[in-house]
Amino acid sequence: MSPYNRFAHQPLRHPDNPHWECHYYKHFEGMRVYHHPKGYLIKQHLKRSLYILGKAMTWQGRTFVCRMDLRFPKEYPAANLDTNNELLVSFWRNLKRELAG
Repeated sequence: MSPYNRFAHQPLRHPDNPHWECHYYKHFEGMRVYHHPKGYLIKQHLKRSLYILGKAMTWQGRTFVCRMDLRFPKEYPAANLDTNNELLVSFWRNLKRELAG
């Protein structure tokens, strides 16, 4: 693949959700965005993130933003995944405890 054309085939919509629009450019609404080398961003997620960031900055000017991409290891058995989101709830509970003290 040519380094000048990272995305040889650029779908306009996400293959799993036709309501999501794909974003391939280096800027979004005047701000620099960073892409994973193998993928694209979702416009609706970018818009919502900017909205939430704007609200947070209005409420508290000293706002810290951090992105976390949570993934299970490839060898993790799918049968062990909870259908009630208990693993994610446990993650947030532990993260809040770590940040608090």
